[in-house]
Amino acid sequence: MVGRMAKIVVVTKSLNEERNIAAFCDGHSFADAILIADGGSTDRTVEIAKKFDKVAVRNFHLRIKVLGDPAGFMNPEPQHINFLIDWATGEGADWIILDGCDCWPNPRLKRDARCILEETEEPAVHLHRLYIWGTDQYFPKMNTSHSLWAWRPSGIEIRYEEGGEKKSCFDAKMAGVNARLARKIDFPYCCLHYFAPDEETVSKKLARYAAWGHPQVHPLKGIYAPPESLPSWATEEV
Repeated sequence: MVGRMAKIVVVTKSLNEERNIAAFCDGHSFADAILIADGGSTDRTVEIAKKFDKVAVRNFHLRIKVLGDPAGFMNPEPQHINFLIDWATGEGADWIILDGCDCWPNPRLKRDARCILEETEEPAVHLHRLYIWGTDQYFPKMNTSHSLWAWRPSGIEIRYEEGGEKKSCFDAKMAGVNARLARKIDFPYCCLHYFAPDEETVSKKLARYAAWGHPQVHPLKGIYAPPESLPSWATEEV
């Protein structure tokens, strides 16, 4: 941005994320605001999040009863995410970063994120995410392409389809960014996605997906297995 610092706003949806929310907020400490739309947590997610500077939490009240879901309900994801995008846009965001509570920048990206965004002329930034098994392994076959990390809401309208049977991101389409228009950043910059820290978490996720009508394969039995040791540059402090 010319003449002033860009306003960077990070958004995430939460539901019982006390395990991840502190690392998520700390990993995005370079941002000007971190907006959390909580879908009805019964653990310490909100309490922990509010301890961080620049964090704001709002209740996302939409809930759909789902038999078989460990939580007993789901927050319709398209509306949940659009709620966050509208909130960030209303806060005057120059850049929006959207990720899950279990995904945050690695130390190098955390250090340089503001510089990367402020010097970027393209309307979006794409990067790699490392999908981590446990705490020290990842699935290299899941990291063959870039995906959206940040975008300018003034230049791109990103929203999920809503309505009808569109209850999850599996059901709805999101207007994306033409990859040719986005800046791509490469390793050692990346986000760390701790999607499978232990068997209990994986079991709950698989149960949720199955209850939503979108059964998934266990990570160790899927086409991206087996995991390999996480490279040292991914997590080393800088």
